[in-house]
Amino acid sequence: MKTKGRGSYEVLSTSIDRVTINAVKWYDNKAVHLMSTFCEIEPIDIVKRWDKKMKKMIDVQRPNIVKIYNQHMGGVDLVDSLIALYRIKIRSRKWYHRIMFHLLDFVTL
Repeated sequence: MKTKGRGSYEVLSTSIDRVTINAVKWYDNKAVHLMSTFCEIEPIDIVKRWDKKMKKMIDVQRPNIVKIYNQHMGGVDLVDSLIALYRIKIRSRKWYHRIMFHLLDFVTL
């Protein structure tokens, strides 16, 4: 996808039990992978991105699934960053201890 350039995308769709699952790979600065049963790539909109080589803003195509993700990702990213800052420093080999520590981190935010 690097050869196609920014804004290129690939879509794979499948249907399981009458539910359509869309997998989208979109290339911006790096490849972004998204899966959804909620939305598709249509309508495709145009966004402005800075290009280092040309040193100016360029137009890049963006699928609808990426637009919706960017609109609603704020809370998830905030929780992930806060958990990373205030993580409990106890290490364990037992998987259920790790889950309990993660839940405790999540609750104490």
